[in-house]
Amino acid sequence: MLNKKRKGLYGVTLAVLVFVGTFNGSYGYNGAYAMEDYHSWSQMDERWADIPMGYSNMAESGCFVTSIAIMAAHSGSVNPETFNPGVFAQAINGINGFTYGGALASWSTVSAIIPDVNIVGLNYFQSSDKSGKAEEIRSAMENGYYVICNIGNHWVFVENVTGDDVYMIDPAKDEVLMFDSYSNYNITEYEIITGKNPPSLFTEENNDSAVTTAFTTETTTTETTTSKTTTETTTTETTTSETTTETTTSETTTETTTTETTTTTVTITEPDNKDTSSQTTGVSVEFYYSGEETTCIYTSSDEVIAEITSGQIVNVRKIENGYGLVTINGEDGWIDMSSMTIADCFTESARGDINRDGEINLYDISLLNEYLKSLKFLPEGVSILSKSEIEAADINGDGVVDNGDVIEYLSFICN
Repeated sequence: MLNKKRKGLYGVTLAVLVFVGTFNGSYGYNGAYAMEDYHSWSQMDERWADIPMGYSNMAESGCFVTSIAIMAAHSGSVNPETFNPGVFAQAINGINGFTYGGALASWSTVSAIIPDVNIVGLNYFQSSDKSGKAEEIRSAMENGYYVICNIGNHWVFVENVTGDDVYMIDPAKDEVLMFDSYSNYNITEYEIITGKNPPSLFTEENNDSAVTTAFTTETTTTETTTSKTTTETTTTETTTSETTTETTTSETTTETTTTETTTTTVTITEPDNKDTSSQTTGVSVEFYYSGEETTCIYTSSDEVIAEITSGQIVNVRKIENGYGLVTINGEDGWIDMSSMTIADCFTESARGDINRDGEINLYDISLLNEYLKSLKFLPEGVSILSKSEIEAADINGDGVVDNGDVIEYLSFICN
C-alpha cells in the first residue's frame, strides 16, 4: 500500500537542502508485508530465523511454532498478509511464552495470541503401519481437528490425507509426502488442534488444486440472465410478388459478477494477570494508520487522548474487539484497528538507507528531517518512522537520532 503521507515528505523538507542541488525521482513506502503463500513458510527464513526462543532461536527450534502458524493460516484463523511465523514468535516472546529450552511454556499461549486456534491434546498413534496411521489422521480431520505430527522431535503440519498418502507442509524441507520423507518408525505422536474453519479433505481426483481458503469471505453474485426477442416470419403473397419478413433474434446477456471481501485480523493478547494500566512494553507490534484524514485514540472512558494521521505509527500491545491497546504519553488508549496495517517490522534497513531503496540520498535526509521536526509535536508513542527506520537514520552510529546525523548525511551526499 502506497503511503500517501510519506510520499510527499521529501518535498516538504527540500527547501532546507536547496544548496545540495536538484534531483528527479519518486519515492514510495510500503509498510506492510506482501501477501505470501503460507506453504513456503520455513523456520529458517532469514526474516525470523534469529528470533530467540529461550536460549535457542527459530532456525534451530522453530518447527512447532512455524507449524502452528501454517495451521492458523490454513484454517483461516489469521491472514498471511499480516501474520507469519516471525510475528507469532515475537508475540510469544512478548508474553514470555517460551521456556529456557525454547518450548512453549503452555499450550494456552497459542490461543492467547490466536484466539481461534486451540491445542486440544497430544495423541500417540495406536497403529504401527503407515496405512493405520494415515487412517488415524484422516479420522481426526473428519472430526474437525487439524493434525501436527511429531517426527523424531521435529514437527510438521498435515495438510491432507489421500489413501495411505499423508500430505504435509514441512517447516524444514520442501517434500510433501510424509511417509516418503521420514521413517515410519520415527512417526509416533501427533497434536490435534482446532481452528476457525474445520479441515477439508480432498480426493485423489482433485488433490492437485485443493487448497483450503485462508480467509473469511463475503460473496455477492449477480446471476447470468439472457433475454430473447423474436419477430416471427410473416409471408404475404400477391399475384405478382411475394414479400417476406425474415426472423430477427436479439440476445442480451448480463455476465456473472462476483465480489469477494476478505476480513481477518492479527490478534495479540497478554496474560490476564498482567497489569496493563501503566505498562509500555511487552507484546509490541508496530502498526501504521493507512486510512484517510485522521483517527482518534480513546481512553476506556471515551476521552480522546491523541489523533494520528496517515502514515503515523503506534505500538499495539493487545487487540480486543477490533481495537488496539497503545500507550500515549504514558496513558493507555484504544485505537480502531480497521484502518491499521502492520509495519514491516522484520525487515532491517541498512544504516543510512531509511527508505530501503539501496541508496543513501536526498530521500533519506528528507525523511530524517521530517522525523526530527515531528518530535516537537507528536506525542510520545506516535512516530512517522518505524523502529528499524529510526535505527537506519542513526547514520553516525552514536545511538541518538539528531542534527549530528543530518550533518553526517549532508557530508556523505555532498562527497
